Amino acid sequence: MHKNRHFIYMLSCLVCMGVLLWSQSAVLRGGVANLKDWGKAVTALAQGQSAETDAQPEVMLRAFWRQVDLRQMDSTKNMLAQEAYDSAECRELFGLFAENPLIGIQSATIVATDVPNRYLVKMKWKSVISDRENRVYFCDVENVGGIWVISKIIKT
Repeated sequence: MHKNRHFIYMLSCLVCMGVLLWSQSAVLRGGVANLKDWGKAVTALAQGQSAETDAQPEVMLRAFWRQVDLRQMDSTKNMLAQEAYDSAECRELFGLFAENPLIGIQSATIVATDVPNRYLVKMKWKSVISDRENRVYFCDVENVGGIWVISKIIKT
């Protein structure tokens, strides 16, 4: 009985790991199994971001704003091109969230524009000590080596 219990624990761990890998791989959910997809899923789990950010810029933008809201600024640096990271808008945005720990994003609506690879991001955030504020950003994205990154953030 003792050995059987350890086998069941090990089997349940393997099943859980398989479910994690399956959930991180968009192609595997479609029914096509490929070893490259498993590798991307393992890499995405290690980096802490979804494997779907390689294929869809909207998902990457949503993950970017979620990490800004969670104050994970080190993780967001990987989603930004160097010129976007050094821009005044980005420094202002990061400074706003760093200085005010009570601010939180209530909603972020991402809409594709007529300009290729440009997205309109409508933000609503609120702090406990201040009123709701609406802001609109244009985010330009580009595909660098199969990974979508934000090349420019423009505050309107």
